[in-house]
Amino acid sequence: MRTKGQLLWRRGMMWAGLLAMPIVSFAFDGDQSGVPAQIDAYNNNVVGFRVYLPISVGMCSGSSDNWAYLIGGTNADANYSTFVATILTAKAQGSVLRLLTRADGAGHCQIQYISIN
Repeated sequence: MRTKGQLLWRRGMMWAGLLAMPIVSFAFDGDQSGVPAQIDAYNNNVVGFRVYLPISVGMCSGSSDNWAYLIGGTNADANYSTFVATILTAKAQGSVLRLLTRADGAGHCQIQYISIN
């Protein structure tokens, strides 16, 4: 028979183990870095803002595109303005930009995360 202290210890260890497990909230298909080579902005709600990197592989799995996009307009991505400002800053300063992307249904890569090195 277990004592109350042993049961509490086991319960505490169970919660500690669960909290220590890594939690992945997003799955990224691509992780590419480079100084932005070109930026395109379209009057388009689908792929309204594109950033091109000087890479020879696709921006995400299943894509051969050397560009990734943000959705603008009425269906704008969360943090759209922040993402655009970050990309333009990297281009203006010649800074290395890291883009984590996710493949969409059309075989293109949508930007999910941005970092400037």
